[in-house]
Amino acid sequence: MPRQGSHPDEAVTDKGLPKRTPRTVAAPARGEAADSARPEPKPVDAEELRRRLGGFYQGARDGRRVVEAELAEGQTDPGDTAQEART
Repeated sequence: MPRQGSHPDEAVTDKGLPKRTPRTVAAPARGEAADSARPEPKPVDAEELRRRLGGFYQGARDGRRVVEAELAEGQTDPGDTAQEART
């Protein structure tokens, strides 16, 4: 059975914490869309996006190619780790 808090209308849990009360959210006004409060997204420049992602993709391919070549030749340096790079 909940006890009363400092305010007579305030219910508390068995541990003395205030009980949560659900928040009411107002419905959108008539004729107003539910998502009208969101700002319009910025238009995306498809060419700029292709250029940027293309550069990322090319860099990842080049990196994989280098690693595969090093592994094939046995040129791995076990001391070249991220931990050593931080020190």
